[in-house]
Amino acid sequence: MSNFIDITGQIFGELTVLQFDSPYWICNCNCGKSTKVRSQALRTGSIKSCGCKRYQRRAVDLTGQRFGKLSVICRRGENDKFNGPVFVCKCDCGSTAEIGSSNLRDGTTKSCGCLKTKHGHSSHDFPNSPTYITWAGMKARCNNPDATSYDIYGGRGILVCQRWNDDFSHFFADMGKRPEGTTLDRVNNNGRYEPSNCRWVTQKDQFTNSSSKTNKHFQPTDVQGQKFGQLTVISIDIIGNGTSDRATYWNCLCECGKTISTRGTSLRSGHAQSCGCSKNKSKASDLAGQRFGMLIVISRDKTKKNRAAYWSCKCDCGKIKSVRGGQLRSGQKSCGCGPRNCS
Repeated sequence: MSNFIDITGQIFGELTVLQFDSPYWICNCNCGKSTKVRSQALRTGSIKSCGCKRYQRRAVDLTGQRFGKLSVICRRGENDKFNGPVFVCKCDCGSTAEIGSSNLRDGTTKSCGCLKTKHGHSSHDFPNSPTYITWAGMKARCNNPDATSYDIYGGRGILVCQRWNDDFSHFFADMGKRPEGTTLDRVNNNGRYEPSNCRWVTQKDQFTNSSSKTNKHFQPTDVQGQKFGQLTVISIDIIGNGTSDRATYWNCLCECGKTISTRGTSLRSGHAQSCGCSKNKSKASDLAGQRFGMLIVISRDKTKKNRAAYWSCKCDCGKIKSVRGGQLRSGQKSCGCGPRNCS
């Protein structure tokens, strides 16, 4: 048995040993917290704090830098609950706020909160509000070469006016809150994003407007009144964009009673022949009267609600059995009274 070594009062890194509580030592950390540590971990140096040092990050001094409407004055003495540095900032509105370093650097916080309340956006939903998302998307497709739609916006010279590009509050003041079900549309498709050239419109109206901007003389192929499979074309829904009607949609009535909107090209090519009601209907070949070994197929068993087709069969032994069509074709030849592969 090893001799007990009393290490009460000794200091190991940030830890000061207070007392023994078998098999641990109760230690007080310099941060003020108490923790229990094994003697070996203290002596080998594998544990030197309560854990507070493990997550400490090197703070980047942001003093003097500007983030949106915030100017960083100095660093606060205490860190935040995630042990990150906090900076005292002065907002352009005159207020002072304490903001976490990460929130400043990643752009999450750009004001003391005045931007979020000034234009009717609460502090918790401002970054996720439809108006803000539209503004951010507009800037991305015009300014960011890595954005999905940059080639047809910023890549061809579509820019955001300086007033909107610099500050969301200016965009909100000019356009107001985005109405539900609308999107941002430019009156002149080749013009930039600016107050005189933008408006809120529905998605359907934007498709129509885009069509007229691209080719005012374009007319889609008229299929109204025609029938394609189970679909009868009622009226046009959305006019195509450009010089073809690949994006022209038609309202169609299916024989099942449902109304859908589908592309004209899908109708003419035969890809769309129903609202989808017949997509999962299996085409079971009629096996009535056929013989499979000792089984004679009588009729389709409609009591089975499975997607697979079942058939009522009479075995030579006299029994009636319901068998799946696939099993009959793959070799089942009796109700079970005889060999499955009898000749």
